[in-house]
Amino acid sequence: MSIFFPDEEHRLHTKVFILRLLAIRVWIVTMSIAALYSCKQNPGTADSPADEETINGFFIESVSPAIVTSGDELTVYGSQFTDKLTVFLGDSEITDYTFVSARELRLKVPTLDASKKILLQLKSKREEARFRVLYTGGTRKPYNVALSASEVCEGETYYDFNGEPKLGTKSCSGSGSYSPCSGDGATDCVVVGPRFAAADTSGLAPKVIIGEVVAGVSGSSPLQSNCSGANQSGCVATATYRTMDVSGASSMTDLTSSNLSSSLASASSFEFWDSTGTRYQSAGSSALAAANIKAGVSLFGVTGNYPSALYPLPSASATADLDNATFDAKIKSSANFEYWTSAGVYQTGAGDADIDVANIKSGTTIFNATGTLTAASLLCQHTTQANCQGDSACQWVSGACSVDPWNIRVGKTIGSTAGQLKTTCRNRVNSSIFNSDVMPPGTAGTIAGTTIDWWDTIDDWNNDGAFPTSLVAGWSNTTDCDRSVWRDLTADGACDTAADDCLMQDRISGLMWSEQYPANGVAPLSTTVDWSVAVSRCDALSYGGYSDWRLPTQKELQEAYVHGIRDLGYKGSGTIRGAGSLDNNNAFIADVESGYYFWSASSFSSNTINAWAVYLPYGNVGNGPKTNTSHVLCVRP
Repeated sequence: MSIFFPDEEHRLHTKVFILRLLAIRVWIVTMSIAALYSCKQNPGTADSPADEETINGFFIESVSPAIVTSGDELTVYGSQFTDKLTVFLGDSEITDYTFVSARELRLKVPTLDASKKILLQLKSKREEARFRVLYTGGTRKPYNVALSASEVCEGETYYDFNGEPKLGTKSCSGSGSYSPCSGDGATDCVVVGPRFAAADTSGLAPKVIIGEVVAGVSGSSPLQSNCSGANQSGCVATATYRTMDVSGASSMTDLTSSNLSSSLASASSFEFWDSTGTRYQSAGSSALAAANIKAGVSLFGVTGNYPSALYPLPSASATADLDNATFDAKIKSSANFEYWTSAGVYQTGAGDADIDVANIKSGTTIFNATGTLTAASLLCQHTTQANCQGDSACQWVSGACSVDPWNIRVGKTIGSTAGQLKTTCRNRVNSSIFNSDVMPPGTAGTIAGTTIDWWDTIDDWNNDGAFPTSLVAGWSNTTDCDRSVWRDLTADGACDTAADDCLMQDRISGLMWSEQYPANGVAPLSTTVDWSVAVSRCDALSYGGYSDWRLPTQKELQEAYVHGIRDLGYKGSGTIRGAGSLDNNNAFIADVESGYYFWSASSFSSNTINAWAVYLPYGNVGNGPKTNTSHVLCVRP
């Protein structure tokens, strides 16, 4: 008889493999003879259906383990496996098996009905391979497996290698035969399970209480009662009264409930035991004192008094403390004070004596100081006054009144501000067009002069060239008006793209001008309209953030020419001068060249069906029927 457990399965696999190998060889010889016979009976034919998948020659060599239970992984070894096989284990089809290779498959053992032999089947459309597996139905148990009944004692059940239960026929009577152990203390038997396991009984009796038997040995230890109080001996320790090793006890003070607080507040040593009886030694701390504990907090009977007048915070000095009672007064004084943060970090500071009612807005209270300062008392009374409130002509900058230089006549200075407001604008010269040193001037085209004289001046048109650049000898830029007079007020700070809603301000007149025939988000337009349409368009215009636009008067258009509007980037023939906002005239006025008049709001007094228009390149002024069409600029305010 052979008795084996799962760790001996490799022995079974070896026997099974040898038997299967012999069976395979017999099968191959048989199939070869059958095929030879078939070829002789049906020469020139072959069985190869077109619609079926043919799998020939696969077979099972062995499985591991041979004894399985629910949840085990079963590995099947063989030859010519594919992932197209249908797999059954008993009556259960295994659909989620793992195809490892042509020689190996793996599958999970499902839960079956009961312990029994089961059949493993691999099937294709034309062939089938089978193998027997032993299923325990629970915890894996040992099985008797043998090749023949003669190996197993008569009457005992064993399994052959096909999984079939058989009865042994071997005669096992006599001294060489042992039965399984079936009772405590049994001898001359075979241990087959955990219940009646082998045991070493030497010295066992003193370890077993009287009246109990273990492995056939009667106990000799007397039964002790449970401990029922502290410091008892000769009893059985319990969860309430546990053992304690007092062999190491010394003359050191025991830690008790009555001396706990005093022991912890002293530097002296003491000893104590935990619930398992382990002994410990420690010492208290003399730092457990009022000077080191937060005021009002009590630790083991010691009430803290830190910080206090007796135990002040670190870094405390003779400087006055900042507190609630004197907070406002200290903040409004220039005297120093000291305080601490929530983290205990020392701080010093001083108040500000300028927190005074005279410096605080009337009706406003700051640190219990209600202000008396009124708006009237803040206005600047003269241009050099400090600490006053400016108005449209005077702005308070860095503690003093600062005046816009364009509000001061050129040649005048207020405070430290030199005026830039020009009261007159004179024409410039282009000596390549006309320059004569003869007075009265020579004929047209004379350019032989060496000195630029007032009779050499020309108009801003400059023969369709860039804005004239030369000044008459002896004249300064205090009487010269060009792009420097103008300020770009476009929303993004630069009139330099077609999409900008450009705004330009004449800093002499203060007037703000729109781009030509203004329309939101588009480039200036060359559109011409009659007089009534021009008036209505400017009146209804909402542009650049303003809605109070109007058509300029005759003199306002003349002023724009005089103040150098043509220098806003015009280079000649409609091109631009550069990338700067004041250089990019084509983003502001599309047409300032010959032949373009701009409507004014002023009518011709001798014939009111006519209105005045200004020829911006030359400064010409003319009138014509209001039904004529001209260009449009709008102005505000």
